[in-house]
Amino acid sequence: MDCSLLCSCCSSWAAVRSSTVPPARLPWTTFKDILFDSNNATIRTNEMVKVSEIADYAKQNPSVNVGLDGHTDPFGTDGYNQGLSERRVGVIRDALIQAGVAASRIHSGAFGESRPKCNDNTRECWQRDRRVEVLISGDVARK
Repeated sequence: MDCSLLCSCCSSWAAVRSSTVPPARLPWTTFKDILFDSNNATIRTNEMVKVSEIADYAKQNPSVNVGLDGHTDPFGTDGYNQGLSERRVGVIRDALIQAGVAASRIHSGAFGESRPKCNDNTRECWQRDRRVEVLISGDVARK
């Protein structure tokens, strides 16, 4: 798959499952990261405000699509981390749908531990890797 057809600002969509490929040639912009506890796919109470902000933004901007990229820290097997990143994306997707964002506007990918945000061997770094990165595409309002 030619990632340049999908996204001009990030390469993460190259591994997106074909059933959730976003519309071609739209730039994706990082919007927010939603962080998770280790070995967990439950949305933290303090992260729910981010889910609400994303849903509100999407509802106020009907031309945008939402991308969800799931990631994990380096602990665990590749297979386990892949599944964990998929579960994390799933709970964020479900929460956005519950908040009123159309499922057809949500596109997802899961990458396990393969795309770390940080490469230091520290707790702070590993925390940044336990995330769902939220991306926005379409007519993005500039702040």
